[in-house]
Amino acid sequence: MFKNKILAMILLTQLIIFSECFSQTKIIKGIEFKGNENTSIDKLKSITQLNSGEEYNKSKIDIAIQNIKNTTVFTNVTADIKESTENKNEINIIFNMEKKWTIIPYIIAGSGGGTSYYSVGVFDTNLFNEFYSSNLNIRVENNKPNISLSLVDNYAFENKVIMGTIANVINKKEIYFDTNNKEIGYISYKGSSVNPYFLWKFNEYFAYGLGVLYQEFSEINDILSNDEVNTNQQNSIKMPYSYSTVSLQSRLNLGIINFNDLTQSGVQFTSLINTTAGLNLTNSNKEDYNDTTITILGFYPISFLKSTYIASRLGFYGTDSKNPIKLSFLGGLDKLRGFHYSQFNGKTAYYLNFEFRYTAWEGNIFAFQVVPFFDMANTGDDVNHIISQQSASSYGMGIRIPFKNINKIAVRIDFAQSITPFKINGYSFGLTQLF
Repeated sequence: MFKNKILAMILLTQLIIFSECFSQTKIIKGIEFKGNENTSIDKLKSITQLNSGEEYNKSKIDIAIQNIKNTTVFTNVTADIKESTENKNEINIIFNMEKKWTIIPYIIAGSGGGTSYYSVGVFDTNLFNEFYSSNLNIRVENNKPNISLSLVDNYAFENKVIMGTIANVINKKEIYFDTNNKEIGYISYKGSSVNPYFLWKFNEYFAYGLGVLYQEFSEINDILSNDEVNTNQQNSIKMPYSYSTVSLQSRLNLGIINFNDLTQSGVQFTSLINTTAGLNLTNSNKEDYNDTTITILGFYPISFLKSTYIASRLGFYGTDSKNPIKLSFLGGLDKLRGFHYSQFNGKTAYYLNFEFRYTAWEGNIFAFQVVPFFDMANTGDDVNHIISQQSASSYGMGIRIPFKNINKIAVRIDFAQSITPFKINGYSFGLTQLF
């Protein structure tokens, strides 16, 4: 009898504990946003990945807060959890946030190897209050303007798809240099391209999709002077050829970058492959080709230094085209600081950037960062060449003044000194971080 009573008491205790746990399950009743200032409510709900009627979980709220921060449209994002007055097992979630100024004009300028170049534009990460990202850029190299326009919806179809289009008007003059930094050749051309694409988001870390790239190039070497033409002949510089082509495109995104006021964290791998091989879509020069572009971004916060982090970028490009227009030209404006913007060229290329973004002072509106950096790159005919041959490298020091309530704006001034293969230096200036 006594044993049966003990068993009955244990069973009753477990039943009470189970009932208590069950009664503590909370259901999300409503989701509200304060401080969004006319930004699309439907888009915000899809970005949080929360739905009315689902079970409440604190980790879900933490993810939702980070997802809102990752739009880079809002700052000071928090969430209040309030119990429903009608049912104690139902809760309302109120997200509080401050909207940043998102329509941003910018300028990037630099000098290296005795030449100057600059880029101006305007971007917006909340166009029409629908979280569309747009960028209009005019980049001037060798006094030749190049125009780029992009429009991307990162949260299309209830945050399941990334859709975008990129259009370019190209007006290039490239300079060939030898290993002693002497000009040995020139090419010029005009062209245009249009690239619509989409990626399906399988989850927050994995997206894959397709696109179509149309390109056309003409007016080959039309602007070269007689002296430049003679220099090409003396040094047997291969002349580009005009063409128009349609290629199919494969895009892959892996990983995620999280944004937190002045810092970033995470790793993201992106790849882009263009191919015409065997498709016979349209190619006025009858040349099939394959292009591959890979970029890996990494951001690592330093826990014992406030708002300080390491930023790194690794890029790779390769093509099997024989047309010099398809060569990768690397230099000082955005990949290898201190050098001429087209100092090195090849069918295959890589570049590597490291920055230590140390926040020396932080206020309510802006901060002051000191940024030592190191850049390295190489180009060649194939992967073996860029691995086996000496890479170009530079180091330097920069300052950043990032603004907390203005999206992605950071006044940037860098001075770079080359290490190899020869000694030159240069300055660069911008209103955004380098990457």
